Amino acid sequence: NNRNGISKSSDQRNTTLRMEEITNHLEGRLDTIEEGFKWMSSGVLEDTLACVDSTAFIAAKIEIKSEKFERLKFRHEDLVKESRTWSEKFHVLRNLQKELITLLPQAMIKSKDTLTSENVASNPLKTINNNNENKNISNNTQSHQPSKLPLKKNKNLTIPSLIQFKLPEFDSIPAYMKGRLNYNSLNQALEEFNSVLKTKYTFFNQGFNPNANFKTKTKYQEMKKLETKETKGLCFLVMDDIKALPSFKTDSSRKSIFSILRHFHKIKEIRGPGSIVRYAVIEGI
Repeated sequence: NNRNGISKSSDQRNTTLRMEEITNHLEGRLDTIEEGFKWMSSGVLEDTLACVDSTAFIAAKIEIKSEKFERLKFRHEDLVKESRTWSEKFHVLRNLQKELITLLPQAMIKSKDTLTSENVASNPLKTINNNNENKNISNNTQSHQPSKLPLKKNKNLTIPSLIQFKLPEFDSIPAYMKGRLNYNSLNQALEEFNSVLKTKYTFFNQGFNPNANFKTKTKYQEMKKLETKETKGLCFLVMDDIKALPSFKTDSSRKSIFSILRHFHKIKEIRGPGSIVRYAVIEGI
């Protein structure tokens, strides 16, 4: 009987504790709901939602402006390219204008000679009477004919050649540097480089000829512009000279070839201004 009494009292205490826990939980939930109603009635909720809407609107405006900026950026790049194209065309036209000015006196003389010939054919008597005047005009025009300008010769540069690799040298090249290059393809690249270098400096050693055509003079002037104090006495090529060569067409092959040539002190790179890189031959110098 005592045991049964103890067991019943224990069950009652557990039930009481459980009921208290449930009561406390419900009271907490009611307090939370009551606070929620107070918050909603106070207007804070509306302010919060308005703030969220405003933030979303601002974010959308920022995204639209960002897209407009990207479009303007691309447009700016297009305009820069177009400006460079027009600048190059203007440069060509300006050089052409200079060349035409030098040819103008000679063209005027030829035009006057043509008119004189036509007058002789149409009115021979008048031509005979004015023979002395025509001689004077001829003498005057001949005195104004432009004489050929002297050739400006350069101090001839000795054109070097890259010496081909021997098999032991090729075998000593680190594998990471060679990449996919083999012995024959490397020496073929050297032959192509030497051929372009010889052609370029054979032309350059002839000097500037003011009586040459526009294309030849422009080619010489462009080569002359690439020279700097560092290139004095050296022969070099730039990317425009070699990018069309079979051995130098891909970036990976060019990178491997130039790395090997620098490693064996056959060439050196002379940079600037801008992105220009000159590959100057220093082997044997």
